[in-house]
Amino acid sequence: MVKRVFICVLVFFVFAMVATAEELGQGKEEIFFVKSIEFKGSTCFQERELSGMMRTKRRGFFFPFFLRGLLNEDILQQDIARIKRAYSEKGFLDVGIQVNKKILPNSRYVLLQVKIEEGISDNKTEVDQLKVSLQEKENAINLLTGYLEKVKQEKIDKETQVEALDKENKHVKSILDVEISKKRELENKFAELEQQVLKKEEENKALTKKLANINEVLTEKLAAIKRAEELFVNAVNDVEFAVKRELDAVELQPIAVSASDKEESFPVGAEKITVLPGAVSGEDTQQLRRDGKVIVVKEKLNFVITNIGEEDGVKSGMLFNICRDDEILATAKVIEVRKTVSALDITLQQEDVLVREGDIVKYSLVGQSVSFVNKVKKSKVA
Repeated sequence: MVKRVFICVLVFFVFAMVATAEELGQGKEEIFFVKSIEFKGSTCFQERELSGMMRTKRRGFFFPFFLRGLLNEDILQQDIARIKRAYSEKGFLDVGIQVNKKILPNSRYVLLQVKIEEGISDNKTEVDQLKVSLQEKENAINLLTGYLEKVKQEKIDKETQVEALDKENKHVKSILDVEISKKRELENKFAELEQQVLKKEEENKALTKKLANINEVLTEKLAAIKRAEELFVNAVNDVEFAVKRELDAVELQPIAVSASDKEESFPVGAEKITVLPGAVSGEDTQQLRRDGKVIVVKEKLNFVITNIGEEDGVKSGMLFNICRDDEILATAKVIEVRKTVSALDITLQQEDVLVREGDIVKYSLVGQSVSFVNKVKKSKVA
């Protein structure tokens, strides 16, 4: 309910403001409000009666709902004419009315003082009535003339405003044309960028497809590598199994060792070998009792079995030279050791030279240089 009352009051306020603007004629003059109206010199009429003749009122508490208090020169002149007509009807033909305005400082309020000089009262004659009527018409004509001049001036002002707006409109139109041109350029650039984006997308699709093919190839290669790794692991396992099997077979069989084999001694000065990273220590070399001989050759598995083992001081990881007639045919590394025999993996040997049973196996001294006359190859035995 309160909301509806508030809306109604707001609507009345808006209508009152619109009516106020129309009352002022939407002119450019400053707006003033009447603070008070004072009448002086009147004996024929009371102040209350004179105030009732005027449309100009002092500002009240309920302004602007009843449009009270606005000072309008045209209405004020009509009020003066109305008072004069009232005095004329009472027989005061030469009544004089003067309105003094006093504007309060720093405000929009005006104090109105209406001075009335009633003159001498006389009986009205027909001529006097005509004079009064003529005077009223003359006043009306003057008011109408002033109003027409005001309207004419307003028309001139409106035309000036229209010309200014037309000029501004042309300027805005020129700016708009420039902006339209820029917009077209941007649209063209955007179309070019769209073409470039489409081209890049096609290239990206091609690259994606190529990458997918590469991934597929890599997957196949990785699978092949995995299969090869499995085959390699299986081969290594087979080799280890074959080595152990051969060592077990050799160890179980009686090994005939000649007296000359036993008489072969470890190279002189072995106890003075300098130990390098990855080699056996000098203490280990002193425990080697003799050189050995190749008793089994496994060409496919790339290892040989020699007739020296743990009892002769052989340990896993030792390096040996395989010789024939004081010529080094190959180098080998101990990979499995038993009591009387050991298995050696051939790591390097001369090309087109075959390792045979009966070749001498000598411990490779650390720092000893091995040179092959022929070309060498890795992991190949007879």
